[in-house]
Amino acid sequence: MHIPSNFYESLASHLLEQNRLSQADLVRVQRLREQIEGGSLPALLMKDQAGGDGLPELLIRLGVCSERDIAQAIAEISGLELVKNEEYPFDPPLGDAVSIRFFKEYKLSVLECSDDELVVAMVDPSKTTALNALSIVFDKDIKLKIGVLTEINDALERQFNAGRSDMDRLIEGMQDDNPDEEDIEYLKDMASEAPVVR
Repeated sequence: MHIPSNFYESLASHLLEQNRLSQADLVRVQRLREQIEGGSLPALLMKDQAGGDGLPELLIRLGVCSERDIAQAIAEISGLELVKNEEYPFDPPLGDAVSIRFFKEYKLSVLECSDDELVVAMVDPSKTTALNALSIVFDKDIKLKIGVLTEINDALERQFNAGRSDMDRLIEGMQDDNPDEEDIEYLKDMASEAPVVR
């Protein structure tokens, strides 16, 4: 599996050719990427970016392309198969050997695990660090497919959080000495939405 170094440029060109992205929106996204890489954005956004957001994620987050358009375009230019929603298993193929945090960080999900191969769905196939890590840890080849971001996230929630409430997941996450800012913000949101008892 080889992803070319100009993958993002190829993706942008393909989206433009297919009229799924306007030139004005592309310029806006490029300026944002330059600001992020130059360190001129607020620290919070930089923290989010450290999680690995590349061009596909930025296009989605800014709302200039739909998740499905991005996935379809990546599948078309890479020659990789686009995952159907029903392909995501209910149970995690690797059990609890890998945390949901890793999968969400790299926006990927394992579809199948055989004796010698892991079939993985991923939003951005240029994030090869995660794929290499899985291959080394489990001593298996990686077969990569392209997934739609929401479908990957929904599958992860089903696999790792089935039958558990939001509060259960937060309590477990807060066991760490340094809870995630995301967890803290979510607690604040829940508290602000709770009815006032007088």
